[in-house]
Amino acid sequence: MKYFLSVSATSFTFSFTLWIIWSYFLMQANLNPSWDGSLIYLPHAARVLCLVYFGYKSIPALYLAEISGPLIFVSIIPDPQMLFLAMVSVLSAPFALFALSILGSLENELAINNFKPNEKKVFYTIVILQESSGHPCNISDVVEHSGLSRSSVYKTLKKLVSGNIIEFEQSRDDKREFLIKFC
Repeated sequence: MKYFLSVSATSFTFSFTLWIIWSYFLMQANLNPSWDGSLIYLPHAARVLCLVYFGYKSIPALYLAEISGPLIFVSIIPDPQMLFLAMVSVLSAPFALFALSILGSLENELAINNFKPNEKKVFYTIVILQESSGHPCNISDVVEHSGLSRSSVYKTLKKLVSGNIIEFEQSRDDKREFLIKFC
């Protein structure tokens, strides 16, 4: 709480300024796009940057900026639905960061946090294939869906087997294929 006022002032100013810039270009300059993506992504940058730099202490100021932008610039009085949507939009960034931290702790627990990006791509390809189909995938599917070379996939699979993360099982349908199963 030592720097709460300075963090709040900085977060509010940054978010509010970005909201005004966004609002000017899209509303005042009559550059209304036919899609609502700008409403989500540009002001979201202020939320993410403030959360990355200042942490969760910036959330109250971001919420205030989210409400103050329409109130001051467009003279829209916030109703309960608007207040709720503002809270959801402000909290979307911390929830995303929380999900990433859970993923990071999962990587630590599985001892794959020191894997190279291509090795992680193979691992996550296996996870996605098995979750989407509901049964073990074969090596050819991993090569096809990962977009990596067969040798890169085999090296990673060997690393995953030595780490007791996956194991191979002979396919009953095609004796040339092996199925990948998690240990």
